[in-house]
Amino acid sequence: MPEFTTPSLRRRMSSMLYESMLLFGVLFMSGWLFSTLLQPDDMDKIGMRWWYIGPRNGHISLHSKKSLKLLWERYGCVVESVDEDVHMASRSAVSERLQLGGTADSAA
Repeated sequence: MPEFTTPSLRRRMSSMLYESMLLFGVLFMSGWLFSTLLQPDDMDKIGMRWWYIGPRNGHISLHSKKSLKLLWERYGCVVESVDEDVHMASRSAVSERLQLGGTADSAA
């Protein structure tokens, strides 16, 4: 059985830097990945009692699905939700679907 040795710290760090740059490039070229909670559907009933609005939370922008759609359309992009708080905007539909973690549809 061959013996494996741990690469030097310099080599490991340069590999991490290289992989980070590749990941950034892929995300930058394909779209923008961002995180924000969307307003609940019953926001008109909840109002300022929604926990996410709390002054100590520091949120200065609150978005609904419609507001994100309008915001990104302005830049020629479509926006889709990966899950309840992670979204991606891109110049073409993301939906030939990012199967991140899978969905009920992917089980078939």
